[in-house]
Amino acid sequence: MNKFFALILLVVFVFSSCVVTPAKRDFTYPSVGSSSSAGIVAVKDYTTVGIIFVNSTEVIDTIGNHTGSKITYEMLMREAARLNADDIINIKMDVNQVDERMRTPTGSEVVRTTFNYSATAIAIRYTNAVAGGGIGFSETLDSSSTVAVGNADSQGGKSGIGRIIGIAAGVIGALVLGGVVLSNL
Repeated sequence: MNKFFALILLVVFVFSSCVVTPAKRDFTYPSVGSSSSAGIVAVKDYTTVGIIFVNSTEVIDTIGNHTGSKITYEMLMREAARLNADDIINIKMDVNQVDERMRTPTGSEVVRTTFNYSATAIAIRYTNAVAGGGIGFSETLDSSSTVAVGNADSQGGKSGIGRIIGIAAGVIGALVLGGVVLSNL
């Protein structure tokens, strides 16, 4: 009976060092970390300058050839600059994909995919900042929001060193009890 009790105690110590913690998913604003949490300093008023249109084509085939590009923010801003605009808002993107199957002279099949991108956006020009409309970082949060300061991990803020100490203590306990059980056999 003493050996059975020691064996049960050994199993309890081994499994007590194992911890399963579900990943914490927090999709609230602001993001965790100091570099990705930025507040709006001032609210800017703007006037609409016009609508801009950008088109681009990208061709990719199974041989590895690649020509053209997707629409980039830089392309949109270059069009906005032509209208003397400062920024763009309400970006809408459409993609049209066309697949073509061709045979090479050697008889192998090549699939060429053509992506036709089109984008529209509203070009705006900033005017003066709205008086009294400045929103500081702490003012953007309501009472239900949470702010994490520092470098908390995704396991609910538990530190890695605590887990390591728990696992090490479980292993040492298991070894000690294992030695006691084996010496009694």
